[in-house]
Amino acid sequence: PSIPEVLPHLLILASTLVVILAAYLKEKTAINEFKQRQAVQAEKQKSFNILLNFLPVEIAQRLQQEEDFIAAEYDSVSIVYLGIVNFTDLSTGISADDMVHRLNACFSMLDNLCEQYALEKIKTIGDTYVATAGIPDRSDNHAVRTARFALAVIQNLDRIRAASFPALSIRIGLHSGPVTGGVIGEKKVFFDIWGDTVNIAARMETTGVPDRIQVSTDFHRLTADRFKYSQRGIIETDIKNHALLETYWLEDVLSLD
Repeated sequence: PSIPEVLPHLLILASTLVVILAAYLKEKTAINEFKQRQAVQAEKQKSFNILLNFLPVEIAQRLQQEEDFIAAEYDSVSIVYLGIVNFTDLSTGISADDMVHRLNACFSMLDNLCEQYALEKIKTIGDTYVATAGIPDRSDNHAVRTARFALAVIQNLDRIRAASFPALSIRIGLHSGPVTGGVIGEKKVFFDIWGDTVNIAARMETTGVPDRIQVSTDFHRLTADRFKYSQRGIIETDIKNHALLETYWLEDVLSLD
């Protein structure tokens, strides 16, 4: 065939190849963009999962959305303070590595119990462990879950001792009320809670006795129909407007319904 006869076919073939190439490049670009979006989403999820290790889910979501200021009011939560008694004596004669290993074993078991009873660990302060129920879920049964957590800790003391300090004793304090929660810091952020409720919960622990659970009147009021209590009496505190507080000992469960 002559060139004039072949040329139209060549042009059609060339046009077809251009269309195919354009479609291929478009598809490849779309695939690459999809992979990039997937990678970005995976990194976001990875970062979010890391945040969940030390932030409540609601707060982690707001932080991921790059809010400048994160704070929230919680009308009713329950707080547990758990302190190791005579920690200095327990750590005497052991190496720093061994002490940290034992303390980590103790707190890790508390973390597992927190997860079991749906409590949110807030922080550890030296030899003190702080957790709460009602953040971020704002549920009505926060006090019941906190009481069950505290009783579970006492019931598992032998296991905790075996994993950490054989002579371990703990004090547990519980209180319920309103708190303010928020994120502090820019480069190294953490979530914390404030208010009289926090201070009273702390005093429930520090004025308690080893291996017992001391609760406030407010906590007792929320759970008296579900748990067995004995009255302790009046304790003195250094909290403004709360110098004298009536307290109870949490003894056992009355009903599992």
